[in-house]
Order: sequence, then structure tokens, then C-alpha cells
Amino acid sequence: MEISKVFGLPAHPLFVHVPVVLVPLAAVGAVLLAVRPAWRIRFGALVAIAAGVGLAGIQLAIGSGEALEERVRESAALERHEELAGITRLSVLLFFLAVTAFVLFDRYRQRRAVLAGPGTPAATCRSPLLAALTVITVAMSVFATTAVVQAGHTGAEATWERTSQEQPNGD
Repeated sequence: MEISKVFGLPAHPLFVHVPVVLVPLAAVGAVLLAVRPAWRIRFGALVAIAAGVGLAGIQLAIGSGEALEERVRESAALERHEELAGITRLSVLLFFLAVTAFVLFDRYRQRRAVLAGPGTPAATCRSPLLAALTVITVAMSVFATTAVVQAGHTGAEATWERTSQEQPNGD
């Protein structure tokens, strides 16, 4: 999906702000859910939705970047940015899947505990699967945030490199 303009402006700089804002925000939310179990019911779905919208934003940013690519000069920085965009898409997809599985499994576990009643083994046992999902979710939040930052940084470098070369020498 290639979208080149939005409201007459280049779409890529607009779309990149969706994942740049939402993925780190969702990552912080996921870490908070990991350390504050009481917040999972209240904020879990919100964190998963933010990760999902961040993932959609990545796809829009990549599509608009491909449309923009036809109009800019190739450079090593631009090639690196393109590589990192693919890694970012994968990392944010994995983060979204991890946080969604984490939130859904925690809700399932809590419902099961309520149905079993207080003091029953289902209500009091700790789940190894939930522990694994917690670790995976936190790891994926770090991975996704790092990938978004690196892709954004190389995109800024490619833009700055191109812009500074177009400026005349002197002050």
C-alpha cells in the first residue's frame, strides 16, 4: 500500500509519528502491566490496542516510505533505514502478539480463578505460562522500542544527510 500524500503533504513524515509515539508508550504500558498485576484488567486492552495501532502505523509508514523512495536519491543511510524498517515491522508484530497473548491469558486465568472460588488451587496457583508470557512481553517491548528508535534515527540521518548536502556552503 503506497500512500504518497496526505492533505497535500508528504505522508511518510506524518505516518512515522504513529509508531514513534505509540510503540514506546505501549512498551512502557506493557512493563507496567508486568510489574503491577492489578492494572492488567483495567489497562491491558488499552496497551494491546496501542501496540496494534502502532503496528498499523508501521505498515502505513513503510508504504508511504516506498512511495517516497521513488523521489529521493539512494544513499547508504537510506538503505540502512529501509533494512531497519523491515526489522521494525517484525519486532512490533511480535510485541503486539506477545502483549495480546499476555493480556488475554491473564484475563482467562483470572476468570477461571473467580469461577473456581477463593481458596481453590486454580485461584491461588501461579502460572508458569503467565510468567513466560510476562518475560516475553517485556523482552519484545524492549526489542520493538529499540527497533523503532533505530529506524527513526537512521531515517532522520538519511534526511539530514540529504538536506545538508543540498544547502550551499557557508552560513
